[in-house]
Amino acid sequence: MTFEKICIQRYGADVPAPPIPAEVVEMRASDQPFVRLMADVLDEVIAERIAPDEHAHVAAIEARRAELEACEDEITYLDFGAATKYAEQTAEEMYQGVERSRSLGAMCRRSSKPYRGALMLMKLVRRIQPETCLELGSGLGFTAAYQAAALKLNGKGHLVTLEGPASIAAVARATIADLGHGRVSVQVGRWQDTLDAVLSAHRPFDVAFIDGHHDRDASIGYFEAILPALSDGAVFILDDIRWSQGMLEAWTEISAHPRVNAAIDLVDTGIVQIGDQAKAAERHKLT
Repeated sequence: MTFEKICIQRYGADVPAPPIPAEVVEMRASDQPFVRLMADVLDEVIAERIAPDEHAHVAAIEARRAELEACEDEITYLDFGAATKYAEQTAEEMYQGVERSRSLGAMCRRSSKPYRGALMLMKLVRRIQPETCLELGSGLGFTAAYQAAALKLNGKGHLVTLEGPASIAAVARATIADLGHGRVSVQVGRWQDTLDAVLSAHRPFDVAFIDGHHDRDASIGYFEAILPALSDGAVFILDDIRWSQGMLEAWTEISAHPRVNAAIDLVDTGIVQIGDQAKAAERHKLT
């Protein structure tokens, strides 16, 4: 079973844990502590090992997911990202946005980070013990909730999550409030308008996660804007790296940046650790 298929398995599914991929075993032998840490994170996610103090948080978040997936209430919003993977919109057209309407259930099923992918964020935040996290793309609040649960269990840290459309941000706020995790602030507005102020106010960031816009040049631009605000050893995560050819090109350029110490390709998600290392970055890819 591929790692991508493992990640889309649902919470509570009665599926035997697959064997740990050879790539993860190889990562355990790395000289780099971060790569070994990621091997442990991936091992826990694949085997679905959830610590006793994590169980209640995971169950509550996934109950909220089930509630929204069943909701037929319609939500209208401006989509500020790439319309489709084949669209050739200008930056100005994306900035203006396209009005869309769909049910919350459809949006949840189509756009929310699947359970194991979100669980990976929780496990990563628990191990890194960050002081400040950044998220571009609150969506309906699930990845924020998983990170917030990790921060709460860590007993420290804060997440700033950015969402463009106010109607979607309101659902994310409700998700986070209903789960009672705290440690999260939601910033509403186009990322082009809000990111600089957030970076100035909350830097340095130990974790940055981008899940949205899905445009090559925009993704590279966000990385370049965020990079000076990252702490040494920070983790930068780009989601949907194979959503389009442009996103794959963005990941390829980001992972080759000279400040990248390690790059881990998880098929749908790319993870890099930032530092000032003279030698070439260590690279790993799960299939």
